[in-house]
Amino acid sequence: MKKLKFILLALMVAATMSTCQKDYPKDIPDWLKQRIKEMKKDRPSPDSPRVISEYAFNANTIYCFLTEYGTALYCYNGALLCLIESEGSFIPNENETVHIKDFDIFIDNYTKYFVRIIWREKY
Repeated sequence: MKKLKFILLALMVAATMSTCQKDYPKDIPDWLKQRIKEMKKDRPSPDSPRVISEYAFNANTIYCFLTEYGTALYCYNGALLCLIESEGSFIPNENETVHIKDFDIFIDNYTKYFVRIIWREKY
């Protein structure tokens, strides 16, 4: 009987741990965690999976949202830096007070500054 109780307890702990695990890292800003939760609720077609990647450039952390509509780049505090539409149009955020020195160098060579994938939509 003790063995059965132990096995049941172990299964309950394992089930609890698996339901509490997040599919994104703990060390990201709160605004980004919230955006991921919102994106999970609004699921588009599996033909266009969404991905959030992290880049490090000139002591700045940049988050790249790849969506069905194009790409959006945000700085660490959540300010939008620019949009790149799916047809290739580059739209800088002129209203934002955040400016990253040599941002055009980042845009031209972004793959060199890749850190990790933060979240990838699962189907």
